[in-house]
Order: sequence, then C-alpha cells, then structure tokens
Amino acid sequence: MSRLSAEDRQAVEQALRRECGISLAANLVDTLDGALHRAAAELKLTPQVLLANVRSGDRRGLEALLEQARVGETYFFRHPEHFDVLQKELATSLSDGARPRIWSAGCASGEEVYSLAMALAEVGLLEGATLLGTDVSEVALEQARKAEYGSWSLRSLEGERRQRFFQGELPAQVDRAVTKHVSLKRHNLVADGPPLTGCDAVFCRNVLIYFEPETVEKVLATLVDALRPGGLLVLGPAEAGLGDELPITWIELGRTLVARKRDGKRPATSRTRVTRPKTIAPKPAVRPRSTQTTRARPATTSRAKPPTEDSFQRALAAAREGREAEAEALAREVGECELRPEAYLLLSMLAEARGELRAAIDAARRALYLDQKLAMGHAALASLLRRSGQAAAAAQARRNALDLVQDLPDGAELSSVEPITAGALRAALHEPGDPPRDWRGRGNVR
Repeated sequence: MSRLSAEDRQAVEQALRRECGISLAANLVDTLDGALHRAAAELKLTPQVLLANVRSGDRRGLEALLEQARVGETYFFRHPEHFDVLQKELATSLSDGARPRIWSAGCASGEEVYSLAMALAEVGLLEGATLLGTDVSEVALEQARKAEYGSWSLRSLEGERRQRFFQGELPAQVDRAVTKHVSLKRHNLVADGPPLTGCDAVFCRNVLIYFEPETVEKVLATLVDALRPGGLLVLGPAEAGLGDELPITWIELGRTLVARKRDGKRPATSRTRVTRPKTIAPKPAVRPRSTQTTRARPATTSRAKPPTEDSFQRALAAAREGREAEAEALAREVGECELRPEAYLLLSMLAEARGELRAAIDAARRALYLDQKLAMGHAALASLLRRSGQAAAAAQARRNALDLVQDLPDGAELSSVEPITAGALRAALHEPGDPPRDWRGRGNVR
C-alpha cells in the first residue's frame, strides 16, 4: 500500500478538521493512510481521486473517510459496571416524578444508547425519559436507526435481556418498546455545543482517544456543560480522571470512576474522594531485552486481519537498536493495519522516551481501547498518569492491571511488548499496605 506524503496527510487531516471538526490525536494521524485507501475502494475510486475530492471538501468522500478512520468496536452493555452505577444512582437521586435525561455522545451504531434505554427499563425509569444518541457519522446513525444487530454486537447480553428487549433471529431487532424512547441526531462534539442540557448523565466512552489533547479539553467542557449539578459524566476506562480544570469531582462508585458535576457549593479542596495509596507502577522499557513477544491474548481482541509477526518483530528490533524513527513507523503500520494493541503500547514507550508524556498517554489509551484486558496497558497507563499528576486515575489503572492478573499463576506470560509474567507484574505493582493476595476472582475490569 502506497503511503501518503506528509503534505497529503496534512491536507486530509485539515479537511477533516475543517468539515467535520475531527482533530486526531498525534498517534492516530498515520491511520489516515489506510483509511483513505479503504474509503477509496468502497467508493470505487482511486486513492488519488478520493484525495483530491477530500481536499476540495467533498462531503461524500469525507463521510467515507471518516467512517473508515474510526474503529467501530462497540457492543451492548459494554463495561456493564457503568450501567449498574447509573441504575443505582438514578434510583436514589431523582426526585419524585422526575424523569431521567441522558446523552450518549459518540453513540456510533446505537448499541450504547439502546443499552441505556434497556437499563432504565429494568429499574422502571424508561417511560418519559429523554434519551439522545449523537454521532458525527451519518453512516453510523443510519445503522442505529435500523436497530438491527448481529451476534458480535449481542455477544455480552445475558439470555434474559436478549429475550426481553429483542425480536426475531439474527440480525435481531431492538424492540419498539425500547427504540421509541431514543432520539438520534448528527452532532459534532468538536464544533457544536451541547445538544441536550440538564442531563442526569452523559456517556462518552472511548471517544476522546481520537482527539489531540487541546481538543479533548474542549470536548470535555461541552460534555460537562450538558450536565445538571450533581449529574454524572461517564468516560471509557482509559479516559477516567481527565478534566482537571472543569467543575467535576472524580468519585468511585461501584468499583469504577465516574465524574460528578459540582454545584458550586463545595469547596475546591473536595475535588476527589478517592483515597488510595500513591501509585507506583512499572516504567516500561523502551528497548526490550528479548525478541520474543507473548501471543496469548483475550478472545475479545479484534483485528482487521491476522497479525504480521515479522513486521512487529522488526519494530521491536529497531527499538532495541536505537532506530526509533523506524520503530515508530513500523509500529504505526502494524497498529493501523492489524488494530494490534501491543503496537500502540510500543508507540507509548517510544513517546515516553522522547519526553512526550501526552502522546504516550494517548497511545496507551489507544492500546486499551483495542483490548481492555491488556494488563500491561493498564500498568503502563498507571505509571504515565501518576507522572502527569492524575493520582486518582493512576490508582484506578493500577487496580485494573491487578484485577486482570489476580487469578493467573505467577508464571503465566502476559501479552506485552516484552516478556513479563503475571507474578512479575503483581510484584511491580505491589505497594505497602496492600491487602494479602487473594486470587478468588473478585476483580472487575473497568
């Protein structure tokens, strides 16, 4: 696959920013190469013609490129602890007769916003509720409006929910009793203001990883503006702890971090109620000591195509030998073409070695977006967040890593950039005052 020139890549990025408000994080810009070629194939155009169309602001070309640039990894009741927290919070916080107002920002093909509706139905709060799902992609919204889903989207649903809320065989149709309560509209998180205000909760999970840091701050402000005082902001597990300058307090509810909008009456010193020990997480090595990489990986990891081990090994070899530019280019190619989380973990290490802490955090979060069960991803993120002063989020990431390895024997090898065992990671993450080891399966990855 031919690569875009730096000039062409910049032109594509500028067109996306100008027409769609999309401002990609630094570690994702190179994914535009593959996205452009896939979009061109979809439209039956050559990449050169599509590039010219995109540069001129052609809406159809931009929409196809946007659809190919995003990773549509979503399914019903993803991160179920978030829905548990919402149900318990609304059951106790809503005044008599009040009905919930919830915004699902970046709802993609609809699984999240329909999951929210189902969660409300289970606690008797769906009738009269306001539920809005928004996304910048009209293609994704059209899929959401059809409300038809296959086995991949339904893979985490329990039998009772499947029977109660869906009709027919695969592709299964979300029941009209659910869809009639959900509104869907196009909305640009970067360019547009809040489409709904006074919200009891705003869900925007695994979306912020697409944006550069300055854009993240702007989008977070929009999300917080949509909340009523006391309302909850729910982000993805790798995004928790952001928004230091905003009127939100990160709190621990149901073993997960969510943000509550302050009402202006609390003193600034009460920013957080999370009181865990200071995080000490392992600092990832930049140049791995071995050419071996573990191949074990959770079954939920998704890829565009089977891995090319030779490409990843060449990236590792280049990193060991100090050829960091080559290592970064190879790792980006592997991450782009295969959606391989370890490639983004390597990119995080390289960025950290250059002193680019924000880029390192972005890449680590990208790795966890692709595989939320990557224990070394959580451990690396814990270290990076601690260094950036985000103590509560670092403590959460550390605990996520420990939860993932708590049932594994000491000698079990983990997926990572360099070989590491579960026992070694536990030892590296251990802190004075930690409770005795108990590997009886109480963990719940967030």
